[in-house]
Amino acid sequence: MAAFSASSPPVQQGAPSHRSLSSLPPRRQARVAAALAAMPARVRAWREQRERERAKAREAAERRQRLLAAGGPETGGSQRRSARSQALLEDLERQQRREEKRRQRRERQEAMKSALAAAEEAAAARPPPAGVSGGSS
Repeated sequence: MAAFSASSPPVQQGAPSHRSLSSLPPRRQARVAAALAAMPARVRAWREQRERERAKAREAAERRQRLLAAGGPETGGSQRRSARSQALLEDLERQQRREEKRRQRRERQEAMKSALAAAEEAAAARPPPAGVSGGSS
């Protein structure tokens, strides 16, 4: 039996020794310092990503609840787990996704039209460059 003294903790085999950063080679010191400097930003990015994923999950759950409420009595109550109500809910979700895509497509087309009209107005208001004649040769 080995007796341990209270003054020094037991050393685990294979555990790295606790060296100071200054005892490392310079290139390794630089890598460790860079990693430590980048750590707060990485943690912040991870937390933001986790929050985005949670928000997305919450929105999906809320959307599903709205669809259940809009689906009427066929999708609500204890019947919610039946195959028919699940199929109905999936159809409602698919229809809502299609409508959302159509709305986004319309918005993009309207934005392109307005940008094109603004560019044409700006081009019409700008005088032609000097030395360019409007006639033919």
